[in-house]
Amino acid sequence: MSYRHHSHTDSDTLGERFIIAFFAAFVAALTLVLAPLFTVFLLGYSPIMELWGLLLSKVGLAFVAVSAVVGFFVGTKTISDFFALVWGTHELWENDRFIFAALSVFIVCIGAFIAYFWY
Repeated sequence: MSYRHHSHTDSDTLGERFIIAFFAAFVAALTLVLAPLFTVFLLGYSPIMELWGLLLSKVGLAFVAVSAVVGFFVGTKTISDFFALVWGTHELWENDRFIFAALSVFIVCIGAFIAYFWY
């Protein structure tokens, strides 16, 4: 009798899971590198070196590591949905309420980040 854990994962083999983890870590690292550039584009100015210093520190390394571990366990569909939400390409971005909620959270986060570096 074989036991199969019923999770959200699409992959069955250990090798596929490691590939998913690798690509999740790669996309997380790419997100961390491009996030300060997006902030400069959105705000017109940014303490870009401070942003890269924070994102490429232990916080960024933790984000990449957690993304790899989560990608390993949840599979391709769930981790791709997560990054689609982060990058703004998910179908939920077509919903006006979701956009309002996401922008509200984003504005609060940017405000807190600027206040942290400003004061």
